[in-house]
Amino acid sequence: MHRIVVPHYTPTSRNKERREHWSDRAGIVKKLMLIIRPQIKLQKVPVYAKIKLRFGFYFRTAAVRDQDNYSPKALIDALKHCEIMQDDDWLHCRHEIIAIERDATNPRTEIFIEEGGW
Repeated sequence: MHRIVVPHYTPTSRNKERREHWSDRAGIVKKLMLIIRPQIKLQKVPVYAKIKLRFGFYFRTAAVRDQDNYSPKALIDALKHCEIMQDDDWLHCRHEIIAIERDATNPRTEIFIEEGGW
């Protein structure tokens, strides 16, 4: 299993995301790639035919958040562009959110990557 940490990044809520322009979202994916790609190369993450992703979101504030209101889409798109998976469709990629917690001193997103075995 590989662990990728994206410091100072937590996804925006779907409510806020809907109001964003598509070009803003594309810019976020590019920025995430710049953070994620070096970690993938350092850990020598292979290309997976099937991949299982687990996400932990650690926010700066203690607001109550609904798990179904936060999407890892930008992170998955960045991982796809980093070429560690064949595709991000449901046949090749499964994901789950394993944590939505508060960490006031170290807000971040953690991504756990492993081979899918379904």
